[in-house]
Amino acid sequence: MVRDAEIGFVSPYSYDVIHTVGPIARGNVGPVQREDLASCYKSSLKLVKDYSLRSVEDAALPLPC
Repeated sequence: MVRDAEIGFVSPYSYDVIHTVGPIARGNVGPVQREDLASCYKSSLKLVKDYSLRSVEDAALPLPC
């Protein structure tokens, strides 16, 4: 299930954490999965702008299923 990004302030180093749940795509990636993934990035970047964050790191790592 794809969700909008959420922002949390949980790091002891004063870093803001943005978390979103992206689509799961196995095999062929179709237009629905592409749009869902784009929505995740757009939602996350909107929070970056809304909270005037100064840097962004994408920690998405491909994990084996």
